[in-house]
Amino acid sequence: MPIANTNVGPNTGIDLGGLAKLILNEQLPVPGADRGLTVNALHLQVLDGTVVVASATSDAHNCP
Repeated sequence: MPIANTNVGPNTGIDLGGLAKLILNEQLPVPGADRGLTVNALHLQVLDGTVVVASATSDAHNCP
């Protein structure tokens, strides 16, 4: 059985036919933070909404 490549680059998008898009390893800056990043393992965008699986956020404010 083949093993899938687990080294997915940041913000890898897969078009699912025009009505939906799957984003793997989504990485977004945190607005208003001096330093920060939100990482979503899977982000499914569909016509009516969005589903995020496994999200983590780290940020720092008021860094000298």
